[in-house]
Amino acid sequence: MTSLEGWSLRLFSASLLLSLSFLFAQENDSPVVPCGQEPLDVHALRQKADAGDAEAQYTLGVHYAFGIQRDEQLKKSVYWFRKSAEQGYAEAEYRLSQAYGSGRGVRNDTKAALYWLRKAAHDGAVNAQLWLGMMYEQGRVVKQDKEKALRWYFRAANQGNPDAQFSVGQAYEEGEFIPQDFSGAATWYRKAAEHVPDYGGAGQGRDSLGLLYLDGRGVPQDYVEAYKWFALAGVAFNMDKAAIRMTQDQIAEAQRRATVWTRAHPVPGSNCLSALANSPHPEYRLAH
Repeated sequence: MTSLEGWSLRLFSASLLLSLSFLFAQENDSPVVPCGQEPLDVHALRQKADAGDAEAQYTLGVHYAFGIQRDEQLKKSVYWFRKSAEQGYAEAEYRLSQAYGSGRGVRNDTKAALYWLRKAAHDGAVNAQLWLGMMYEQGRVVKQDKEKALRWYFRAANQGNPDAQFSVGQAYEEGEFIPQDFSGAATWYRKAAEHVPDYGGAGQGRDSLGLLYLDGRGVPQDYVEAYKWFALAGVAFNMDKAAIRMTQDQIAEAQRRATVWTRAHPVPGSNCLSALANSPHPEYRLAH
């Protein structure tokens, strides 16, 4: 897979998640309820936010952003994100960049979106680091610079972002700007592959790891492991490529391993708003 193809898949996944976010929108101004937690006490939260608590301001912004999707509510979310961002709260800086990039709750402003995105990335917001890397990779809004892209991917990957981990693995496999290292590629693909649920980067990591096993690059050649990872990625074409080299017993073993892996990696509840809010694919669209 080329870098451009990887970018396209990630962008598609992000757009899909943005569409899904509207399905999660509530029909009233009820509090956002993180998985397994009690509903927010919005009154108490607002008191803390009014007193200058940056985390409370950010949480209140999330409450309005993922509540009812009227313009009035979106403006409230931007107001609180800005309050928090002005105190250097990285996640609020990132959410503010999203708002400017999408024009939701505030005027669309590419320059402001990029300013807050860069600030969030430097302050440690992992999704901001991922998207800044993508922008440098593709040359969208900023001048294309794949070395800078890779640096940001490394920073996000080291914080556990599966899309960034896949991108770092891809860089090692292709040997662009860093020495080609198939073992290093396998390491980073595996890190991405272990994530659940799969929003894109994990599936790409599984498929790419399977290809390394299929060809014996960076890992011992192992058709059973290759088939297992292809099955977990849901890539039928590559499963067929492996299957023609395998016995029926080997295919059965690969399917058994895939089942064992799936049971050992349960997907968190898919109906939780907090899972959507913290997913590795942000709802971020810059005008260009």
